[in-house]
Amino acid sequence: MWLLTGLWLTAAWRTGRDATEEPAEHHTAEPDTDAVVRLLRDLLAGAPAVHLSTALTHLQKHGHGEGWKVTDLRARLEALGIPVHPKVKVGGIPTRGVRATDLDRVFPTQAPPAEQPR
Repeated sequence: MWLLTGLWLTAAWRTGRDATEEPAEHHTAEPDTDAVVRLLRDLLAGAPAVHLSTALTHLQKHGHGEGWKVTDLRARLEALGIPVHPKVKVGGIPTRGVRATDLDRVFPTQAPPAEQPR
C-alpha cells in the first residue's frame, strides 16, 4: 500500500509540475523599469500620489496583469525598486500607493537642458 501511495504522489507531482511549466518562448519578458515608471508618471498626471488599485485597473483595462491583485502589483513594483507606501491619500481615501516624490527621488527625470542666454 505504501509503495502505491509513493508512486501515486510522484506521478501527481510530475503531472502538476509539467502542467505549470510553459515553453520558454511563451514566457513574457520582465517589464522595463523605465516603462513602468513612465506609466506611473502618466497615471499621476501631476497628482502627489496614485493608488495601486488605480494602476492595476489601468493595466488590466489594457490587457496586462490578468488575474493580478493589488498585492501582486505591489510585489512587482517593489522588485523593480519602486517604493510603495501602505497609506497614501488620493481623493481622501488612504490605501497602498506610489508617491510622486519617491519616483522623482529614486528615478529622477532627465530635464531638457536650459537655454543659455546669448
